[in-house]
Parts: sequence; structure tokens; C-alpha cells
Amino acid sequence: MKLYGGKRGHAQKVSEFTLIELLVVIAIIVILASMLMPALNKARAAAHSVKCKANLKQIGTYYALYSDEHAGIILPNSMKTDIHPALPWWELLLKLYIGHYGEEAKTRTVLSCPADTGHDAWQVSRTALSYGYNEFMGDNAYGPAPREWFILNQTELGRNPSRIICIGDSWKRFWMENPDAAWFTEYYLWRTNVLNVGPFAAHPGGMNVFFGDGHVAELNKPGYKILDDWLEITGK
Repeated sequence: MKLYGGKRGHAQKVSEFTLIELLVVIAIIVILASMLMPALNKARAAAHSVKCKANLKQIGTYYALYSDEHAGIILPNSMKTDIHPALPWWELLLKLYIGHYGEEAKTRTVLSCPADTGHDAWQVSRTALSYGYNEFMGDNAYGPAPREWFILNQTELGRNPSRIICIGDSWKRFWMENPDAAWFTEYYLWRTNVLNVGPFAAHPGGMNVFFGDGHVAELNKPGYKILDDWLEITGK
């Protein structure tokens, strides 16, 4: 503490921080920040999950529109055309409903989960894609499974539509297991692969899923495989 004379000769007190006081203040700030960061990260993850569910709900709307416009036929996994040897499900949605087709497809759309950072592979892939489509839905032009296992139209969803997985998070497993596989952008939920739950959960509550009856919910069943439940769910 130092004393200085004022204009009228009165002493004035001027406070100065010591190094120790400054370090204490910095330490307090660091402690407060460390306490707040987990809460902020949790809030950010929750917000990402909410936005992801909204994306899936919108994708589900396009999915339903496709069926309405094609006599009840479900959106195919992959379609062979004269122009395109294998048009995957997401390119059909981009072309028919979402837009941003071609080079613009790399722009984030409802096909991109906000929690998906994109990885470097997005720079060379055809689109910013975060979701996978159930291999058994709508047939697959190159699928190894028997054709009778596929659900091909909306009426076949009537058995257990609220339990039938249609579209869901797939990006985390893809990036963690295939960091250099930039060429692969079809993103299916394969029957032989464990779905994105447990260590591969895209969100704190698991993977977000759009189900056959139109609702979107979290799925958190570590070790869950589509094939394990498929015959029981569909009755096929």
C-alpha cells in the first residue's frame, strides 16, 4: 500500500495487486472454468441430440413422401438406373426433396448430425452424411440377404412398425473404425454389425433412430444387432 499526496495535500490510498494475489485470482478462475466446462459440454451434447432428432424427423418425412409418391413402395437402399449404376438412398432424398445435389451435396443438410465433426473424409466424399439406412428396408440392389427378408412396401411395416429401425446414427462407428475410408458414403445399418450404441454411441443417450411408425427415439442397447431381432420383429 502506498500513500500519495493529493491536490490539497491529503493522503490518497492506491491499491496494487501483489503477484500472489494475482495468482490466487487466476487459480479461482481456472477452478470455476473446470467446474463449468462439464456442464457446458453436457448441454452442448444434449442440444446436438435434439437437433439430430429433428433431422431424423425431417428425413422421416421425406421417407414417407417417397412412399406416398411411389404407390407405397419404401425408399430403396440402392437403386440401379440407366444413368447411375447404384443410386444410394441418400442421393435419392437429395435429388428429390433436399436439394444441394452434386458438388453442393457437401453442404450440411438434414443428413448431417450436428455432433458429427465430419472428419477429413468429408473433403473427398460425395456428401456430408451422418446416418445409416437399415439394410433390410426397401431392398438393396447389391445386398447379400434373401429378397424375402426385405420390407418392400408400407403395408409390410404393419406388424411391428414402432420397433422396426429404419434410419439412425452411423457416423461415429464409421469414423472410429474406418478413418481413411472416405470413398464409402452409402452408410447402411448392416445386419452383421453392432449398431452404434455403447462405445460408439453418437450421443449420451445412445444412437438416435427413426422407427417405422414415424417416431424418433434414442436406442441404447450395447451389442444390439439388426439380424438378431429381425425375424421376430417382422414375422418373416
